[in-house]
Amino acid sequence: MALVTRPNTDTNWAEGGNTVEPSTEKQELGWTIEKPPNEIMNWIHNKQDKAVQYFLQEGISDWNSSQDYSNSSVVKYNKVIYKAKLASKGKQPDTNTSVWEVAFSPYSVATDLDKVKNTVNYATKLVYKEAPVFTATATGTAYLAQVGSQVNKGYSFVGKTTDGLFHNTSPVNLKNGVEVARFESVSNVNESNKKVVTMDVLQQYLQQYKVGDLYLTTSADNPTTRLGYGTWVRHAEGRALVGFSSSTSNTIPEWTKAINSTSGTYTHKLTVDEMPRHNHGIKEETGGSVGGGGSVDTSSQTVAPINLTVVQDTGGSAEHNNVQPSIVVFVWRRTN
Repeated sequence: MALVTRPNTDTNWAEGGNTVEPSTEKQELGWTIEKPPNEIMNWIHNKQDKAVQYFLQEGISDWNSSQDYSNSSVVKYNKVIYKAKLASKGKQPDTNTSVWEVAFSPYSVATDLDKVKNTVNYATKLVYKEAPVFTATATGTAYLAQVGSQVNKGYSFVGKTTDGLFHNTSPVNLKNGVEVARFESVSNVNESNKKVVTMDVLQQYLQQYKVGDLYLTTSADNPTTRLGYGTWVRHAEGRALVGFSSSTSNTIPEWTKAINSTSGTYTHKLTVDEMPRHNHGIKEETGGSVGGGGSVDTSSQTVAPINLTVVQDTGGSAEHNNVQPSIVVFVWRRTN
């Protein structure tokens, strides 16, 4: 069948002529053997022309409450096109979703599709089902937990439920409307018992030994292995620890007033000045003569008896132990 050229519909029949609408009974009966009045014929032709012009102008007719519709009808209501799901009459499309449904996607979807077709590199911002890798920055308004039976499932950022993850000044986790955790940067674990700390802050808190602290142990293992953090070096090897003195008294040795200063020896040989005042034992010998060796010869009776006083030597001149009763442990100092 050849395509029909659209006729001129600018003028409706009898638009300026004499028209009379016949009664409902006459419209239902139609013509009999009679001569049709010209004014009724004008009305019929005018009605048909206007109907054709209406469809040409609107494309899809408006929904009418008195019209019977089939399950494949398409109508327009409040500038939205609906398609029928069931046969109906008097069922307003926007309020009877079991009978009618929107025939086409909203205009915004069409706008986005236009962007996909016309915007350079727009398609790279989409996530594909076959390869769901998203590299662009995603932005959105909010996620809202479903109202109703699903009210306690999912996450909400706008406060529609009492359970879930919400956003105020920072993300907050609520249980029955009570805050149980807050996702916010903290520098001290004692700042709040409800804030969620990051691992670096937690590790700093758990590292009870700070740089400069000493770690005493009977194990030869480096504290880095045992504690899991820090750089350590052996400290005070072979030396006893002495507390720092802040005293200004001259009776306190100066070496105790400077950190990491050292003093003392393992052994010490006393000088004459360091020896306490003392007396030596005395041996008196009588009735003898003086022999050539500087000793008293008590067997000789050739001369008159004499009295001699002899000072006896004692001691071995060795250095003495200068260490208090001790026990040896490993001492480590944290440097980093």
